[in-house]
Amino acid sequence: MQRQRRRTSILFFGLLLVQVLSPIAFAQAPNEPLDANTEAEIDLLQQLNIAPSSLAEHGWLGSDQAAGTAALLYRDVSLVAPSEWTERTGEQRVDGYYILGHTYPVPSTWFHDLAASGIDCFSFMPPANFHCDVNSKTPAQLFDLDVLGLAAMDSTDKVQTDLARGMLNLDMHAPNPFVNDEGAVVNVVLSGEDLPEGLLQRSDIALDSHTGRFATMALTVEGLSWLVQQDAVEWVEPRPFFEFLNSVGIEVMNVDDTWDTTNMANIDTSWSGLDGSGVIVTVADTGLDNGVNNTNMHPDFRDHITGILSFPPAASTCSSLSLSPCGDDAEDHNGHGTHVAGSVLGDGTHSNGDIIGAAPEAHLLVHSIATTHNGEEKLLGIPNNLDDMFKLAWANGSRVHTNSWGSAVSGVYTTSSMQADSSARTHDEMVILFAAANEEWMRT
Repeated sequence: MQRQRRRTSILFFGLLLVQVLSPIAFAQAPNEPLDANTEAEIDLLQQLNIAPSSLAEHGWLGSDQAAGTAALLYRDVSLVAPSEWTERTGEQRVDGYYILGHTYPVPSTWFHDLAASGIDCFSFMPPANFHCDVNSKTPAQLFDLDVLGLAAMDSTDKVQTDLARGMLNLDMHAPNPFVNDEGAVVNVVLSGEDLPEGLLQRSDIALDSHTGRFATMALTVEGLSWLVQQDAVEWVEPRPFFEFLNSVGIEVMNVDDTWDTTNMANIDTSWSGLDGSGVIVTVADTGLDNGVNNTNMHPDFRDHITGILSFPPAASTCSSLSLSPCGDDAEDHNGHGTHVAGSVLGDGTHSNGDIIGAAPEAHLLVHSIATTHNGEEKLLGIPNNLDDMFKLAWANGSRVHTNSWGSAVSGVYTTSSMQADSSARTHDEMVILFAAANEEWMRT
């Protein structure tokens, strides 16, 4: 454990460059009594200088005073009716990121009506709300746009509780080597696509990457406290620590039924046996056999490889972990990637047809995402934004992207989940697959 924490500290400070640690400041109590009806662990957040606001604009109202609600992870936000906005907040105009609610169900045209008026909306928040950049509108203008109610997210809405536990040196529900009491490497969902103003000038936050609505950065306690107070930030959680998954045999999937021409014809007379012909499958894993498609490549893959691409770690990761060179080739030093590729489309050449994959006639595109560190293969090449893999696979003609790895977060929906969902919507006809892990309790 000490060795793991030491590695995390090295990674963190390699990203941060300058250590800025001052005593933890404890949040002051709100100016007004507040019944914080939330499942967020407020006592932990306050030790990180993150406290709930007593302001009505952050949705801390009783249900009898709310025009509507928005269901966030830790609480239901009470929306303020536009007609009551100025009275409750003292504000004549609404400017910045706010949750805008509509009566249920939301008409499909409302999103576009808001955009036409200069209001850019991003995340949908159930049951009938969007998180939007409201560009200086009056409450009356919002009412005319059929806004039922509005509220701003509170800083306590934006922090994953496990992150707070880790930064306070408490046991995390999902232990993560990227988090400790010296700081953390975090994934951030932005409210829009712009970073908070002033972030790049701060010495307690170091940006690692930023694409679209996703950013990865290292920060201290002070950096986290500042970050979640910015309305340009919607969510902060630990950067996932990915591990290998899927070690079960292909027979569990019963794919041999799909190979059988008679079985398929019984379902539909126009169907024949399915063998993957005409399909390019991308396998993102530890590499493939010798890593080069030459005469030494495993014979089960040699004649149907579309390409082999190696993803190196981020330069900051290589610097902090003293990796030289930064990344390595696509040779599979672990064996997991070759195993997965064989399960997908090994054609049985080596075994004279006795051992074959699910789609033996499919073509293979390899994304090698492992790097050797301290003699072990680690999945350090997975990009901070998973779409960097998916869009490259799609551009190379692949419409199936399979990933036999993940992070142990007990099924929680994470930024990585959000990235995969976004990619599935963006890249037409692409099927993105993730293994369900190896644990017995997860089988259904």
